[in-house]
Amino acid sequence: MTTRQGRYTTGLLTGFVGVMVVGCWVAWWARPVRADRVGGEPTGMLIDLNRADVDTLALLPGIGPRVARWVVDYRQAHGRFERVQELDEVAGIGAKTLNKIAPYVVCLPVGSVEGAGVQAGGARD
Repeated sequence: MTTRQGRYTTGLLTGFVGVMVVGCWVAWWARPVRADRVGGEPTGMLIDLNRADVDTLALLPGIGPRVARWVVDYRQAHGRFERVQELDEVAGIGAKTLNKIAPYVVCLPVGSVEGAGVQAGGARD
C-alpha cells in the first residue's frame, strides 16, 4: 500500500509541476507587445519631452505610467525642459534610467515645427 501511495503522490506532484511549467510558458508568450518596439528594438521615433503626454512618455524604456505622470507634473510645475539631462531632477528618474531613455527623447524649443521622426504625444500643456 505504501508503494501505491508513493506513486500516487509522485504522479500528482509531477502533474502539478507540469501544469505550472506550461502555465508560465503561456503567460510569457501571451504578454502584451509594446507598439513602440519591433523585435524588441525601439522604432527610432523621438519623443519631445515638452509636449508628450503621460501615455506617450510611458512608452519609454524604464518609464511606466507613474513616472510618466511625475515627468508631466514636473514640467507643469517648473516649465519646459531645456535639456534632456534635466529629467534627472524628476523623482523616480536617476542616472541609470536617464541613460536608458536619453536616446529616445528630445527637448524641442518653443514654436519649433515637429521634424520627421519626432512624436509630440497626445495632449499639449
